[in-house]
Amino acid sequence: MHGIESAFKHIQQAVKKVNDEINRVKALQQNRLAQIASIFQKDPLEPLNALGEPVIKPAVQEMMLNGWYPDENMTIGFMREVGEALASKQSTEACRQLFLYFTESLSRIEVELSSLCPDRAHIIKSAFEAHRRGEYILSVPVLLAQADGICQEKINKEIYSKKKSKKKKVSLDAD
Repeated sequence: MHGIESAFKHIQQAVKKVNDEINRVKALQQNRLAQIASIFQKDPLEPLNALGEPVIKPAVQEMMLNGWYPDENMTIGFMREVGEALASKQSTEACRQLFLYFTESLSRIEVELSSLCPDRAHIIKSAFEAHRRGEYILSVPVLLAQADGICQEKINKEIYSKKKSKKKKVSLDAD
């Protein structure tokens, strides 16, 4: 009987050690998830800047100056390469690379945007369909408006629209 009690006690101790380790790993994972969640509540470029501000920020700025915007799936190397090409006035090749990248990513981006913003999914779908048909005069303004609205909703920033200035009313009545 003593042998069974001793074995049972060892099993209980082993189970306790396993549970303690599971709880430790669980706490670590919860901490990591909280850190990741906090990143996505900030400026979308902040994680990129933190990874390599000296490399990323100039590349992103150069892309934006040339009408291109980074995608979260772009590698640091790709952004650096394209940014350097744009800065050195090799814009034709850089724009070709960006065009190919976004053409290949079009379906993924559409799915991600529709999942992120289900209330806008029907507009996003129509705009992407128009884009695939080459109706850029329709797709580009709609996608820019959606991007501005999404940024306003998610990070409280408007990236394309400008605040209307308050102009003085001019009276046409004679004094």
